[in-house]
Amino acid sequence: PLKLRAINAAYIRALPAEEFRRLADPFIDSAVHCSIDRDLLCANLQPRCEVLEDIPPQLDFFDAVLPIDAEAGKFIYMGDRWNGDNLTDSRTVWLPIQMNTDNTVSVLGEQDWTLDRLDQLLPTTVNTELPDVVWSDGSNLPTEVSVTTQGKTITSKVEWNADSLKNPGTAAVTGKLTNCNDLEISTTATVVPKNLLYFANPQKESLALSSDYIAIMNASADTLKQDPAVNDGAYSAEAGFGYTGTAGTLRNSNASIYESMRYASGTNSITYRFDNLTGEDYTVYVGMFNPTGWVESGKTRLADIKINGETLQTGYNYYTSCTGKGDTLAFTGLKSDADGVLTVEVAANANTTSAVQVSFIMVSGEVKTPEPAPETKTEV
Repeated sequence: PLKLRAINAAYIRALPAEEFRRLADPFIDSAVHCSIDRDLLCANLQPRCEVLEDIPPQLDFFDAVLPIDAEAGKFIYMGDRWNGDNLTDSRTVWLPIQMNTDNTVSVLGEQDWTLDRLDQLLPTTVNTELPDVVWSDGSNLPTEVSVTTQGKTITSKVEWNADSLKNPGTAAVTGKLTNCNDLEISTTATVVPKNLLYFANPQKESLALSSDYIAIMNASADTLKQDPAVNDGAYSAEAGFGYTGTAGTLRNSNASIYESMRYASGTNSITYRFDNLTGEDYTVYVGMFNPTGWVESGKTRLADIKINGETLQTGYNYYTSCTGKGDTLAFTGLKSDADGVLTVEVAANANTTSAVQVSFIMVSGEVKTPEPAPETKTEV
């Protein structure tokens, strides 16, 4: 959806719908050259009005958007630089408009520019199909993509942002086109650890499994050691994983793999066990989330992360790290114990004043194919 950006955004959003429609009509006439449901257009534009960035502070009033080549995406913003002390010196300001890859437009506060600048601001389209599932190491993302920019189709190298791959689940994966002035591109994908073996994601049985949980399990079907239909539960040898000790309580949410969680009480820990791990290079992902309503004044929520009894993270702060958003801790280069077991404990830090909680625990690593038994020969 197109976002309208303007200096006096609050004023525009507060207008009665019919008044906004009356004011917008002339600009729709000049900018849109096709049949369109004007009421629907205005109903979508008005609440999306945002404050412009990087615009001279003395620019007060929006006058018009001038289509130079509307089909190609070339437009100019025209506004007034209002001078209340000397109205005759209120100048017209002309600024280039950029069409962004996220379907928004930006008015650029540039002082010296020519019409050639509009060629540089033409929309850039990525033609290469990007994957719906992206490995968290980015190994299945293309290093080059075909893009159409400034009316030409070229090949550009891409530098993907590793931080956008940090959290498994549905994410905006971003990168920059190094052959297109480092223009940022973004694609929505499901981020999945490569070679996922176990995924414990506490969700109430009365609720449907979250869509991101299902997408991750489907993408990992070839490597999983667990039954994809078993997302959580008390440990059993049959399941091969599960929580041990105190069960805690499940949060009543399945909005995402982060917003569902198991939380303890008092200073109790939450501990999970994972079996049949005979390799030597595992990665454990611990997903965290703290609802905004769970922040208590004067208190703090701190956790220590222990794997096979060794403390690998001390004093993880929920309030500052994951309040209102998902966060993932990754611990690499792990070995199981002599029995092929990994235990992951989310423990109450000595200084915490609130109980700990966890959204999910994942284990990934090399998938080893058992060596065939040696062939025996019977001598006759």
